[in-house]
Amino acid sequence: MPSAKVPAAILPAALALGAVLALAPPARAGAVTDCDRLAGDPWDPRRVVEPEALTAANAAEAVAACRQALEEEPDEPRLKLELGRALLFQGFPVKALEPLTEAAETDYAAAEFYLGFAYEREGWDGHDKAAARKHYERGAELGHAQAQHNLALALISEEQGDGRHVREALPWLERASEQGLAESLYLQGVLYFNGGYGIWPDLERSAELFRAAVDLGHDASKLALGNAFVMGFGVEKDPPRGLALIVEAAENGFPSAQIELGRMYIKGRAVERNEELGYQWFCKAGTAGQAHFMMEYGKPLSCNEL
Repeated sequence: MPSAKVPAAILPAALALGAVLALAPPARAGAVTDCDRLAGDPWDPRRVVEPEALTAANAAEAVAACRQALEEEPDEPRLKLELGRALLFQGFPVKALEPLTEAAETDYAAAEFYLGFAYEREGWDGHDKAAARKHYERGAELGHAQAQHNLALALISEEQGDGRHVREALPWLERASEQGLAESLYLQGVLYFNGGYGIWPDLERSAELFRAAVDLGHDASKLALGNAFVMGFGVEKDPPRGLALIVEAAENGFPSAQIELGRMYIKGRAVERNEELGYQWFCKAGTAGQAHFMMEYGKPLSCNEL
């Protein structure tokens, strides 16, 4: 699920903690349903199976499976959570509120997170940032990693410049990181890389955080740690190692890494200068790459001619 946005002043950076805890194993259950398989939350300690990836494409199937499962177990909070989650992915936040609220009344951390996400979602009459924040807080207190992360994002978005909200956010990011949430490791790395808001810059700690997120397969952290190796920020300078990380993220389709590779080839930074290859990497980043190229070089990039 998408997360709240971080202010632009905090985000730009390249960037982690030794071991992080893996997700807790699924809880034991008498019967695993298709609802659990299709709509289970991978961060829910009460899940009974490792779920498949829920998307808009299979959300209708998940909704049907959850409705059927609830006919057999109408009071099961886990199934209510999963129905609400499937309805959110299907694009029906209003319909999702009832099952999510009923599940949340049993102190269900994952239900609180998805209620927060529902209320944070723009484009419907129920959009309510204050309500979203309230549910993220409750889900965070109950231990849901994504709720902890989104509460941290909400706090950061309220930052007034004195650092109070950022400092309040850090413990929540740390708690989410301990559960293995790569996005929280990355965001901590960004904060320690940039400094400010009452945080002293710490490039070594930043690089450690990025490294831990890289171990979890996080592409933004591959770009960040790659740039750290290219420049020697918080690590011993090693441009080939950095380039390999950036290439890996770019080949995974991460647009920011593709754009960075484009810059590197055009400038000849850590690679042999090759403008045509640089243009190609900008083009692989799609409209974002073309927009960045125009902004940075003051001319359009015609990808059809490459």
